[in-house]
Amino acid sequence: MAWTVAFALLGALIFSIVIAPVLASFAFQNGAKEWHNPVMHFVIERYRVAVRWAIRHRAVTVGVCLLMVMLGNYLAFSGTIGSEFLPHLDEGALWVRGTLAPAPDPTKASASPIRLA
Repeated sequence: MAWTVAFALLGALIFSIVIAPVLASFAFQNGAKEWHNPVMHFVIERYRVAVRWAIRHRAVTVGVCLLMVMLGNYLAFSGTIGSEFLPHLDEGALWVRGTLAPAPDPTKASASPIRLA
């Protein structure tokens, strides 16, 4: 399962860096026309208001950022968040152990049949 997730992430990374821009260049050979998007206009205006407020109230902004960094460090290093979010990766590996019959001589012991436990 871990290998599957790793390969999926690697494939997504390669697709987003190499393949998607090439496909976009084929799709928009004549160029793209910009149109007025009312949702983006609303979001941009709210963002501008929020940024202006953050610049005017620098102390509050820096204080909240420091508080968030301290909270993140607490959660990362305190053990509060652990491996309970990860699935158990029991991939059904077999454990095979070879056992040789006891013999007084190492050359005769290697010639005896091997039993698997």
